[in-house]
Amino acid sequence: MKWRRVGSFGVGIALAVSGTIGFAGTAKPAGASGPDGVLFGAYPSPKPGETKRAAVERLEGELGTTLSLVRDYAFIGERFDSSFDKWAVAGGRRLLISFKSRRPTGENIPWKRVVAAQPSWKLYHEISDMADSVKALGVPVLMAFHHEPEADKNKIFGSSDDFIAAWRKVVSIFNERGVTNVSWVWTMTSWSFDVAPTDRRAADKWYPGDDYVDYLGADAYNWNKCRPSMKEPWQPLATTIAGFMKFGDQHPNKPLVLPEFGSAEGGPGAKGAWLDEARALFKTAPYADRFAAVSYFHNDDEMTPACNWWLDSSTAALKSAQGLAQDAYFRNTAAAS
Repeated sequence: MKWRRVGSFGVGIALAVSGTIGFAGTAKPAGASGPDGVLFGAYPSPKPGETKRAAVERLEGELGTTLSLVRDYAFIGERFDSSFDKWAVAGGRRLLISFKSRRPTGENIPWKRVVAAQPSWKLYHEISDMADSVKALGVPVLMAFHHEPEADKNKIFGSSDDFIAAWRKVVSIFNERGVTNVSWVWTMTSWSFDVAPTDRRAADKWYPGDDYVDYLGADAYNWNKCRPSMKEPWQPLATTIAGFMKFGDQHPNKPLVLPEFGSAEGGPGAKGAWLDEARALFKTAPYADRFAAVSYFHNDDEMTPACNWWLDSSTAALKSAQGLAQDAYFRNTAAAS
């Protein structure tokens, strides 16, 4: 089926057995793709001395068009109606925001503490203020709480059960604040859909449930052996997200999103060809029927700079990126309002 955008989130609020408030899960999310396309966007990483706005403008200048979607990252306690947020949406860009269970000071907040937060707590007020700020933004926003929770670096925050409970608590607080313009994007790594079912990282162990999720998300990368300790071969995007697609088949009413995707460089012209293949992929069944949005990670890998994700890492890559960004199929923003 094709995913159609609607003008407002419009989900009902239901009292769950546990006493928390969750989505009724019956309405089409506000950010779902229109009948004729998939939103393409990117996370334009700011370079030294560059603001987030300048980074977006730099990439848009290279691509020759305004991004249909802008990926951003935040922490608990940050507001989503900043001057950058307002500027981005005023220009017709959809926001896809992830916030981790960490304060801007660097203080990690265990997921169990999020679950335990009471209305009298500072933490509860921080999450409530975040909810109020995105409500005040007044446009549909895609949002994820603590993306890639299964990654080893996130073990310090708790178990999969802790994450699920924290996700539901955050969604419940947003609902209690009357936020109707947020669609929740549960975001895992693509490899979490490929590991053995007994593996602690297996995606289904981390799923909060259909009543608390609007989109299924996977971060997918073509590493091409750019990590010295790993031997990942060159892979087309279809191969990388095959497990994710199978998981999506189990949840046919949930649109799919790639909150992050990217490719390292290969031989001459290989990365450009990889982007061209991805562009064609999303226009064919079953991908065209399932995907609502894809967002390229315009950056290098923080731990392994050899993993050069930048869209302008080569002339061929940039040319293909321009074709993707300018393609009308990936710019269906009129139906997003």
